[in-house]
Amino acid sequence: MAGRDPPGKTDSPNRRAQARSNAADQAKIIYEFIQVGAYVKVSAVDVATGVEVSVTAPASAPVETMRATARRKLNYVLAKRAKGGGGGLIA
Repeated sequence: MAGRDPPGKTDSPNRRAQARSNAADQAKIIYEFIQVGAYVKVSAVDVATGVEVSVTAPASAPVETMRATARRKLNYVLAKRAKGGGGGLIA
């Protein structure tokens, strides 16, 4: 059984639940990256609601940082709308 990790090390219930949670969160959002000169426009769309937000970042920023920033803004807008706060253009 060389090359295999013991089940308790990598297959814990908490780790599996966290992986499922992270995968579920990521599956709900579509990201688009468009570089414009020295900046990148990152759009994030919530698949379930169709809500879209955009952020800009330096092209030198790590992709995960850009993605996390867009995800935080999207979560903010979704939470604001859930509380009854409108805002934004619906076309």
